[in-house]
Amino acid sequence: MKIKSLLSLLAFAVVFNLSAQTKNYVREANDLWNNQHYFPAAEKFELASAKVVIKKGSKSRILKGQLTYRAGECYRLTLRVGEAEEQYEKAITLKYYEEEPLLYFNLGEVQLAQGKLKEAKDNFEKYQNLVPSDTRTENRLQSVKFAESAKKKPTKHEINNLKRLNTDAFEMCPVVPDKKGKTLMFASTRSAAEGDGEDPRSGGSYFSIWVTEFDKNGLPKQPEILEVGKISTLNNEASVSFDGKFKTMYFTRCYNMIDQKDFKGENKGCDIMVSQSEKKAWSEPEIMKIKDADSISVGHPCINADNNFLIFSSDMAGGFGGRDLWYTEFDKKQKVWSMPKNLGEKINTPGDEMFPTFLENGDLVFSSNGHIGMGGLDMFIAPSDGENKWGEPVNMGYPRNSSADDYHYVEAGDDNGFFTSNRNGSKGYKDDLWSYKLPPVLVSLKVIVRDQETNEIIPGATIKLIGTDNLSLEQQTTEDGTFVFDKKENNEQILQVGHNYTFEVSKEKFLGNKGQISTKGVEDSKEFVVDVYLINTDKPIKMPEVRYDFGKAELQVNEEVNSKDSLNYLYNIMIENPTIVVELMSHTDCRGSDANNLKLSQARAQSCVDYLIEKGIPKERLRAKGYGETTPLVYKANEEAQEVKLTCDYIGALPTKDEQEMLHQRNRRTEFQILSWDYVPKDEK
Repeated sequence: MKIKSLLSLLAFAVVFNLSAQTKNYVREANDLWNNQHYFPAAEKFELASAKVVIKKGSKSRILKGQLTYRAGECYRLTLRVGEAEEQYEKAITLKYYEEEPLLYFNLGEVQLAQGKLKEAKDNFEKYQNLVPSDTRTENRLQSVKFAESAKKKPTKHEINNLKRLNTDAFEMCPVVPDKKGKTLMFASTRSAAEGDGEDPRSGGSYFSIWVTEFDKNGLPKQPEILEVGKISTLNNEASVSFDGKFKTMYFTRCYNMIDQKDFKGENKGCDIMVSQSEKKAWSEPEIMKIKDADSISVGHPCINADNNFLIFSSDMAGGFGGRDLWYTEFDKKQKVWSMPKNLGEKINTPGDEMFPTFLENGDLVFSSNGHIGMGGLDMFIAPSDGENKWGEPVNMGYPRNSSADDYHYVEAGDDNGFFTSNRNGSKGYKDDLWSYKLPPVLVSLKVIVRDQETNEIIPGATIKLIGTDNLSLEQQTTEDGTFVFDKKENNEQILQVGHNYTFEVSKEKFLGNKGQISTKGVEDSKEFVVDVYLINTDKPIKMPEVRYDFGKAELQVNEEVNSKDSLNYLYNIMIENPTIVVELMSHTDCRGSDANNLKLSQARAQSCVDYLIEKGIPKERLRAKGYGETTPLVYKANEEAQEVKLTCDYIGALPTKDEQEMLHQRNRRTEFQILSWDYVPKDEK
């Protein structure tokens, strides 16, 4: 909504019996306002308001409220949102919202810009009750909800103020003017030989373009102003954009309305200037002729790499609201730029869209206060959708966006770059240069190798790591039985996100083992910790339980147990270790004669061998041996219990038949041991 005229102020000044001094304050404030000199106007409105004495039965309260409200407007327009909030609240106590309901909306705006979400919501709702037809209010209420949600779900970007470059003045619109990223160009109102003097619209000096280089440590050197008198003048210059070869420079020039007499006091707005690289200097800038009237402003140029498609911001007629993004194309035959066209309602809103930039992949980034955001100007990314086409814009989220103004986002590498913001952490209320960085997702793997039976660590085990990214690496566990795969000798990460990794662990006199991890879908830095258990082959190896019915040799398979599945454990080991030869050792309980038990155990061992042969294991790799009842199991009921040998005497002393039968069953078991590691298949001999 446009700000109302202050003509009524003059009427009030005549009607009321004000002091001459108060009238002068009102007149001066009004003149400053009409010339957009908001910075000094704020103080004049405050002084004038303080001089008005409210008299019963007069309209002095309305005048005082109006002066106070205008002071708040001046503070808001010069980005001093804290001072604006104070003046708006004073105007509310004077019930000025009865004359100007927009007071509540603008109070909500400056509160949203400070992150005061609850207060902003309350005042937007008050305005909505007074002016339900204003569609902007629902947008702002949605922005409050978005801000609450965004802060709860921040992105992983790291944000830092460029303290070595920022001053107490304005710094804005960073751009990287070289392919190597060793230089940074930006606009600033810091003191310089040219471009000094106070701009009454902002209260600072005029903007000039500055350049700095980064040293070998990545720190910026002392900035220098760019070509005084040619590029940086007594006007405001900012928002630089380069073509892909860095041979053509586009920038915004907004005219100094006080000193430029040729304009006869008329607001000529802003123009886009074009300059060509001439060895180590730039040519005299020329105005880019794309305006359809002198009274409008064009600025914030964004040129593509081919130097034939330019997006810019303007308040020209035919838009959707305040400032819109427009585009123009260069006609090579005619050597002219086409009539500007609006980028459309997908990008533009009734609010302001400004500061467009292109990413390396063709995506369009811009700032808007019309799309749902966190407050002030938020940065949005519209994904490339074909040549010179873009999809629905998406808010970049917190912390790249804040409740304050955030704009002019540029890349300096794959995951880092710069932007402008006046958020908390900036110097005062003025805009600063900020950097963003997306920390790399670091993934590592820690392998701990242990003895499967004793749980003791195994030093000196060999770990071979193989990845779908063609990684092949071999290391040995240290004295603590571990090895961590994190960085190579050149400090590069060993593991990368988006791949699968298999590791094989081996050690002499131990059965090897393997495992795998996947880094696909990993979004946060992570250390995978994996315990790998190796089986000691110096003694018989326990297997999952293989059961037999009493007095029988057939493998027991029923609803409770599947002995064939248990034997598959050994089958898998033999497949993974194709050179081992094993002996299957079968045992019986102590019931029955020694001779029968020996014969039965041999038959049981042979049943196991036959099953494995049936599964495809060569018979030359298998031996069946029955031990009868000669080797009762050494049994430990739990971690705290003592080991006992399950002899007939021990089992017979148990109080119940069920307990006795359970331990007899444990004696009826099959184990295996490795006889040799040098089996060679017949077809390889």
